[in-house]
Amino acid sequence: MPTVKVEPKVWFSTERTFIHWAKLSTVFAATAAVMIASSSSAATDLCGLVVGFASLTLLFHACTKQWKRNRIFKSGGTQHVRVEEFADRFGAILLACSLTTVVFGLVAIPAMGL
Repeated sequence: MPTVKVEPKVWFSTERTFIHWAKLSTVFAATAAVMIASSSSAATDLCGLVVGFASLTLLFHACTKQWKRNRIFKSGGTQHVRVEEFADRFGAILLACSLTTVVFGLVAIPAMGL
């Protein structure tokens, strides 16, 4: 696999990415709180899933950021890494799947009369 030399300033972009995902998790949690306040019992369960997803998203990206930070300190500031490590392959897919599931759930709950 090809590797590239990475300067320390590039790794700070991971912090900006983490802040972005933390903001997104906060939006998920706030949306779920509003939905819980004005929902039936079945919709409350769905809102609980949204809160859980928000928590897992924040935890996953916090662990990823910590892992990359530790690699910087171990390497002395400069290291060679695979190019693929700079792409977030899972975040956007998880976001799209979770939002689709929530929307379908919110449509299905009233349709089923729950």
